[in-house]
Amino acid sequence: MKFIVYILYIIFISLSTFSQGKAENQSNLYTVNGAQIFVLDPIYKDNLDSFFKELKSQNINTIFFRVFHNQKDRAHLGLDLLCDTGVYFKTSFACTVNNLLPEIVSYAHANNIKVFAWMATRSLSFLKTNSNMSKSITPYGISDGYGANIFKLNVRNTILGLFEDLSRTGIDGILIQDDFIIKYTEGADDYASQLFSKQTGLKVSQSTFFNKVKEYNGKQIFLDFTPEFYIWAEWKNKELIRLFSEIKKRVKDVDPNIAIAVNIYYETPIDRKLGLTWYSQSINSFLNAGVDYLAIMGYAEQIAREQKISNYEASKYIGKIVLNSIQDIDDTRRIIIKLQSKSFIDKSMINIKDFQQVCRQIAISKISKKNTNIGIIVLPINKTSDIYTCYN
Repeated sequence: MKFIVYILYIIFISLSTFSQGKAENQSNLYTVNGAQIFVLDPIYKDNLDSFFKELKSQNINTIFFRVFHNQKDRAHLGLDLLCDTGVYFKTSFACTVNNLLPEIVSYAHANNIKVFAWMATRSLSFLKTNSNMSKSITPYGISDGYGANIFKLNVRNTILGLFEDLSRTGIDGILIQDDFIIKYTEGADDYASQLFSKQTGLKVSQSTFFNKVKEYNGKQIFLDFTPEFYIWAEWKNKELIRLFSEIKKRVKDVDPNIAIAVNIYYETPIDRKLGLTWYSQSINSFLNAGVDYLAIMGYAEQIAREQKISNYEASKYIGKIVLNSIQDIDDTRRIIIKLQSKSFIDKSMINIKDFQQVCRQIAISKISKKNTNIGIIVLPINKTSDIYTCYN
């Protein structure tokens, strides 16, 4: 009986996701022309003002600044750090590697540029201890998952505390890192599996969720999913959104004007089922939970490589992402498309003609809907010469 009730609940939740939530402060929404700062170059160490003046001269109105530091990350400005993992703001929930963020905010605001703090969750090095790791089902048994386990109370409390302290730094917004997902095999730890079983009557196991295994790039992976798998995926999405809502409350209680953006994988706007399957991610779930911005990772180089298509076809793929998004979302200012200016593979600049082709495809897609104002973030930026823009 419990299983049938839960099936009906999932159907209700699925149908309700077609309704659209509203941003917390919709009147404060604007069209973002942003740069995402990965590692701020040491050339600006003693002259941050010049960095922001150069950004302003390129019509950048927002930066998305990395405020977490994982092991092996390079330090902003080549700074000496107090520890090898932590954050760039004051908090009691992690080591403050350097209290750089308030200075960044000060210089940015002096140049009329908004600051979104780019913050990680499940991939934070100091959270990924042996006892904190999530667990995954594999063809070989149970193994460590992708990141820290959000079902553990200490992990959850640390994440919430970090976001609350981050909200006190004078920032204008927060971008939640693309680690805010639960991968398709994750959720096999005692904390998650017992909660899932209690609510659904289903056991978390390979036989419950997966029908077939196949060889892929020398590894055994799951190929075919059972109907029960999709109940699991919906349930994990529900749990992610519950945590997102708790983060949002902590942030807005400190400062209701702080906007919240989340990173969205490029597959999610193209195929709702695929986004839910692989990442437990749903755009409509975030919209219903009151997210302000959706930062969709339209990385042409990555898309071309993973989808085995040409650069031109990748640009058209990004155009389709935009088209799907503007058809689904009433206020298109909430849509931000993230574009590469530099290669993730060899760090070279992307061919400018390829970048401009992506911009053209975005412009073509925008024609389908009047009054379309979508944002753009260019990345990875370390210095202003790394920036391409669709608005020049």
